[in-house]
Amino acid sequence: VFGCPFYQTFPAAKALPVVVLKGEILISHKDKKVTKYYTYLLPLYIVFYESKKAIKASDSLFLTGAAIEIENPQTFKLTKSGNSFSFTFDKPETMSLWSKAILNVIHNAARSLDKWRRQ
Repeated sequence: VFGCPFYQTFPAAKALPVVVLKGEILISHKDKKVTKYYTYLLPLYIVFYESKKAIKASDSLFLTGAAIEIENPQTFKLTKSGNSFSFTFDKPETMSLWSKAILNVIHNAARSLDKWRRQ
């Protein structure tokens, strides 16, 4: 099924060979408090774990159709289907690395989907 969270069916996201980035990030969503997650960026998903040693994912975000907006040098907001997630980093360089990687993932997914539709 297109968009199926494959990391729940197959090996944990951290075991997949396609991890783009990983690291601890402070994340807030709507009315939820700010929570530190060990986060994995995959080609179509961001997967959140309670800690680096956690086996089961806490949550995930499917990136197709998401938009990214820089809020300040250490924070960006990711919006998908009207839901916003704020990602806060310890250094501006780390925020820049993650925001660029996520933007690339979003664009690559959109290009691949368009190419597939044309074929």
